[in-house]
Amino acid sequence: MKPTALTIDFLISQFQSLGWKAEPMKLAMQLAREHPEAIADLAIKVIDHLPQGGTFLDAALSFLPDEHWPRVISHAIQRLENDQPTGKLSPAAESVISYASLQCVADLHPYLSRLFALDGLFSSYYGTYPWRDSGESHFETLREAFEHEASPTHKKGRPLVSRKELRAWRAMLETRHLPTVAWAVQHADRLSFSPQTVQNYLSQIEFEMRDGALTPLRSEKTWHLTFEKDYIPPRPKHLGASPTWDLRGQGEPQRFGGEHAEASCHVCGRSLHHLLTLSPVPEGLGVSVLSILTLATCLSCLGWEESPLCYRHDSNGLPSAITPPSEIREPQFPSSPLQRTSIRLIETPPRWQRQDWSLSNGRENLHRLGGIPSWVQDAEYPICPCCQKTMPFLLQLDSGLPVGEKTTGAEALTLEWGSGGLLYGFWCDGCRASAFLWQCT
Repeated sequence: MKPTALTIDFLISQFQSLGWKAEPMKLAMQLAREHPEAIADLAIKVIDHLPQGGTFLDAALSFLPDEHWPRVISHAIQRLENDQPTGKLSPAAESVISYASLQCVADLHPYLSRLFALDGLFSSYYGTYPWRDSGESHFETLREAFEHEASPTHKKGRPLVSRKELRAWRAMLETRHLPTVAWAVQHADRLSFSPQTVQNYLSQIEFEMRDGALTPLRSEKTWHLTFEKDYIPPRPKHLGASPTWDLRGQGEPQRFGGEHAEASCHVCGRSLHHLLTLSPVPEGLGVSVLSILTLATCLSCLGWEESPLCYRHDSNGLPSAITPPSEIREPQFPSSPLQRTSIRLIETPPRWQRQDWSLSNGRENLHRLGGIPSWVQDAEYPICPCCQKTMPFLLQLDSGLPVGEKTTGAEALTLEWGSGGLLYGFWCDGCRASAFLWQCT
């Protein structure tokens, strides 16, 4: 028996006997770093012997090499199909599908018909994630399920939406394939959805209908922010680790944190807090009118006194509040600025283009520029106060960033967005306007 097999068997037996006291995360992370290919065997054995799974499996899957995912996916789907008659699907097998839909979604595409038949899989918000990037390959199957499903009728004569219809319609949207999405929008009346409901669903896939056309609300390119060593306080070990903190690549240093004394908050009258200066603005971000962009907001007032907070940028990219100051008031929760540092923008590899706030569970680096937002709640795009158009997504910052002055030997104070959510930034290119809001649970 291989040493890795002994480690896996020991981890499972200890967890069965002692539960979390066995410290399975420690063993799983050691295995992931020393023998990442063995995570496939770990996942399969967990599905077979610990069907409830655990966060140690979720964390370990982030280290599974790309070429080993298909074997694990096949085993997970077989387990889910075996569980289907019982009405209770294995959480461990579901975890494999959910993380695969983020990290290697193409490996799920050969199984879309089988996944569609798993009713229980769609009780979660990420049940349609496997259809991402599937293009038109599954369209005919989804269209047939949508059109041929007999809708039950409400006692008042209104049609009710069946779960299968809604599942097929949502899966069409999730493809983000423009002809497929357009077809789904054109046939949304079958679901008796209002235009606003349709738009709410479209915003979840980073689109809106504008002047009769599907308009993207995100950039095509994505970058991760990588920080200097020891800038972000260590995360609790029981959460596990993630490769997203160690992405490799080259990027010019960019200024992060500190104050932006050149402008003041229209709510409290104090200096704005500097977030990030992009110098230069990277190509493909959706900022075409400026070569340098400074992003700043008021950490004291954002979300507590007013939301969103919006700013207009001059020709040098410097922000000032759009709303003129009225009655200056003291913020309920005054905040120090983020600690000054420099960051690098690393172009995000394909595996991490999509990240989910809930599924990341505090492990992953969610500090991102461009691309797809990781919503804590439903999608929430502000309206530009200058042109009244929806503002596309620009960046997100996670909780846990240090604030105040750095002191040797003292534990850093960290900024939490609400109860520990994410900050989101947005950009209107035509108006040179930025906006910020945060979400939490």
